[in-house]
Amino acid sequence: ITYPIYNIQFYNDDIIMAGTRNNGFMIYDINKDKINLYKNTNGDTKSLSVNSVYSIFVDNIGTIWVGTRGGGINKFNPNFNNFKVFQNNPDDKNSLSNNYIISIIEDRNNNLWIGTRGGGLNFYEQKNQQWTIYKHDPKNPNSISDDIISSLYEDRKGNIWIGTETGGLNKFYPKSK
Repeated sequence: ITYPIYNIQFYNDDIIMAGTRNNGFMIYDINKDKINLYKNTNGDTKSLSVNSVYSIFVDNIGTIWVGTRGGGINKFNPNFNNFKVFQNNPDDKNSLSNNYIISIIEDRNNNLWIGTRGGGLNFYEQKNQQWTIYKHDPKNPNSISDDIISSLYEDRKGNIWIGTETGGLNKFYPKSK
C-alpha cells in the first residue's frame, strides 16, 4: 500500500481499515490478503462523499463512521458496501455544523461526539437522530475555547475532554449540557 494514510483502525483482529489522502477508504482483510477500496463516485449518493478520509471510528454495535475532509461524516454499511452521508446543510439547524471531520468518539450512552475543523463540536444523539452544536463564543467564558477540534476523549466519569488547535484542552460535563 503506497497511499498516504491519515488514520488506521482495527475492526477486529482480521480487518484493518485505513483512511487515505485522496484515495478513499480502505478495508484490508488480513486472512484473505484482500483490499477493498471505497471511493467517491460522482452522482452516486451511496458512495463515499469525498476521497480524503481523516478519521474512522467503530461504534459499540460495529457501525463504521468515516470522517472526511470536506464531505462530512459517512456511516458505512458493510453488508451492502454503501454509505449514508451526513453533511452540513446551512438551512437545517439539525445537521452537522461543518463537513471537515477530524475526530469521532462514542460516549457511554451510545451518542457520537464529532470534532470538526472550524465548526466546533457536534453531538449526535443516534436514538433521536438529533444534532447539537457547541461552538466558541467569545462572549461566553464557558463555551469551548476553539472551533477546531483535534481530539476527543471520554473519561471514566463520562466527561468529554476536547483537544483544540489553538484553545488548548477543554473539559465538557455532558450532564450540564
